Amino acid sequence: MSHPDLFPESVIPEILSSSKATEKLDELFFYAKRQGIPLYVLIDEYDNFANTILAQRGEAAYHEFTVVCYDNH
Repeated sequence: MSHPDLFPESVIPEILSSSKATEKLDELFFYAKRQGIPLYVLIDEYDNFANTILAQRGEAAYHEFTVVCYDNH
């Protein structure tokens, strides 16, 4: 579903420009924060997500992601 009032067509290429999913998410989060858009992320297969973050970025990154997201609500 598209929300052009929140994410105009002009910003979509910027958000999707990276080939890495983590960088796409970063762009999405940065844009939403700059625009004051509340953003909620639902993660299916959380165990796989957590294992990937821990393996690729380490425990500190895992805690930063989960705590920062939780504290912003």
